[in-house]
Amino acid sequence: DHTGNTYVKQIMVYVTDTTPKKITQMDLTGVTRFINSKYYHKPYEEGGLEDNSIWKVDPEYRAALESALNNMDNDTPVETYVLSKETIKEIKKYVEDHGIGNSREPDALNNFYELFLAPNKQ
Repeated sequence: DHTGNTYVKQIMVYVTDTTPKKITQMDLTGVTRFINSKYYHKPYEEGGLEDNSIWKVDPEYRAALESALNNMDNDTPVETYVLSKETIKEIKKYVEDHGIGNSREPDALNNFYELFLAPNKQ
């Protein structure tokens, strides 16, 4: 109200980049990691799964993982495949060319099975 009065207030300004992000293959497929019975029930910080992991929160995923871990612990595999070093090289090349799972091609998994798993099933 009077000439020369000054009012000072501190404010915070947050600058956010709203530029759309280019989606990469990794964004679509997630991250692959190893888990076994030893670490399954441990906290994430000790090598276990994160609390929001689909393998913990989704009942079907959890059941599939627990079944697989039980099969490993009891040495009762559902299926067994024997792969040569050459076949493993071919598999790596196939994944490089066709992507992980059906991420690039709708029939990539079926083709993978026919090319690499069916012929090597024990």
